[in-house]
Amino acid sequence: MWNKKRDKIFLFYIECGDGMNIDRKTDYIQLGLLSIATVLKLHEYQVQLFFDSYPDMDELKRLISWERVRMVGFYTAIDNIVRIRELTEFIKKTFPRIMVIYGGPQATLKPVELLHESKADIVVRYEGEYTMIELLDYFYLGKGSLEDILGITYRDGDKIKHNPDRPFIENLDELPLLDRDLLPYKEDYPSILTGRGCPYNCTFCFQGSGQYYRMRTVENVLHELDDLLSRYKDPLYIGFSDDTFTADPDRTVRLCREIKKRKELRPGFHWYAEGRANIFYQYPELIGEMRDSGLKVMQFGIESANEDILRLYKKMITKEQVEFTVRQCVEENIFHIVVSFILGGPFESRETIEESLNFAKKLISMAPGRIKIINGYLAPLPGTPIGDEPEKYGIIPLSPFLKTGSAGGRDYLSETVNLKYWELAELKQFFDREINDAMNKEINNIPGEQVAELFRLSSEGIKSIWYDMLSSNIALRRYFNFREHTLYKSIDCLKRDKSIDCLKREDITDYFPQRTDQNFVPVQDGIILDRYGKKYRLDSFKSRIFHLSAGRLKFKDIVNIISEEYENFSSSEEIINELIKFYAELDNIYGVVFSKI
Repeated sequence: MWNKKRDKIFLFYIECGDGMNIDRKTDYIQLGLLSIATVLKLHEYQVQLFFDSYPDMDELKRLISWERVRMVGFYTAIDNIVRIRELTEFIKKTFPRIMVIYGGPQATLKPVELLHESKADIVVRYEGEYTMIELLDYFYLGKGSLEDILGITYRDGDKIKHNPDRPFIENLDELPLLDRDLLPYKEDYPSILTGRGCPYNCTFCFQGSGQYYRMRTVENVLHELDDLLSRYKDPLYIGFSDDTFTADPDRTVRLCREIKKRKELRPGFHWYAEGRANIFYQYPELIGEMRDSGLKVMQFGIESANEDILRLYKKMITKEQVEFTVRQCVEENIFHIVVSFILGGPFESRETIEESLNFAKKLISMAPGRIKIINGYLAPLPGTPIGDEPEKYGIIPLSPFLKTGSAGGRDYLSETVNLKYWELAELKQFFDREINDAMNKEINNIPGEQVAELFRLSSEGIKSIWYDMLSSNIALRRYFNFREHTLYKSIDCLKRDKSIDCLKREDITDYFPQRTDQNFVPVQDGIILDRYGKKYRLDSFKSRIFHLSAGRLKFKDIVNIISEEYENFSSSEEIINELIKFYAELDNIYGVVFSKI
């Protein structure tokens, strides 16, 4: 019999590192695995979690050797299953008595096949909290029998047995608050799952938690949020990682109003959520409620602008609903809107991709500085209608059962009856170039208040692609970096950002004007400033003021110099007015700040 106080359970989430980041920390905390570990700990089992992008086999051997490990569990998905099988082989060869358990979507989808293909002992299907408790009670305490444990597929000698499914957990509030002390490291961007499952039935999506959407109560979600707020200092950016955070609009409003109370006490707390255009179209007030409570980034899927493809996806949205949602997000001042497209969908052709591209460009023009267009290739996932019957959707799989390639939208895993994979690759490159060009054309149309927020929120860890583009201009970067400090003031806020302290006319005399442009083009009768291709030409008089405004002379010193050099002014007051007028123009293109010292 295993010893409950001494013998450990190791649970692993292994992400396949892509080489873009050297850190072994994964970008994604698997909340389901953390929930299982929390339940096991509450039942006084000795559980340890591991999240790793680059697992070290020697280190794993040492860890298991040092501890009395009885059971190792792995979260399995299409992208990591090959690595998990190899790790299982290694563990079984080195520590043959250790029991290996698989869970996660790949295990749920193909439990019998996985046991045939690997040396794992048991597969836990769907939700694992209660199943794992019964398994451990059986192995540690001798309670019950494997035959009676719902939701498992297991080896029985040379046979593989497949028990009936376990019903989904109806009342998610029964589950304990996630014990984040179990995590191997502190999260960079913590997330909360407020429900499981999805009420929709998109033909490209595999629902490992079922089609039936179950929601935690508002009070239960707030309990977890309060725990996060107590653990982390500002700035804090969290994600509500539900597939359909807005599925129940009334609940969403109640939740947002409670979050708003916390936001008022923690102004540096912001959050992210996903939504659906059809719900926002029907309940537009949701967007304002979400914004008021701290929502900064919203994402929703468009997938295609072609009505036939949307119908085959069973997406249940229209282009009209998408346009309405984007307009409403702009009106309600949602900081960042992320919308996604899938390339290579059902019966996809050059014409349908061009239709999606033109629609994406239209959205960019509707929300300059706010909207981000992302896209990826269709992955015909096993267990989805498209993956199981690709011919019905005009899809030709290039990797049956996805045994090669990555399912993250980066690889060509299929082609269509109209487009070969290399044609899809060409069209994706064209799509990306056109989107980038469309953004560059709109960059000068970004409202001033949005530019200010792009820079302000970047210092709080919320960066967008528009920030990356804007910050490449040295003048803008210097302007907003200066403005992060109380030492610097702006002469003319221009309603850009009501939170900043503007310099009053009566105080300007003893401040130092500091131009932000370091790169400018001298011409015969002045200079030219560049803002992403838009030229601002300063005449000889303005150029002189510009040169004097290098942060070494006070405003009153510049007035005296201009008075000596230009005799056409009747008074110092007239010079002051001209200087203020010019500085206001320069401030309008983020070209000058004023320093106290």
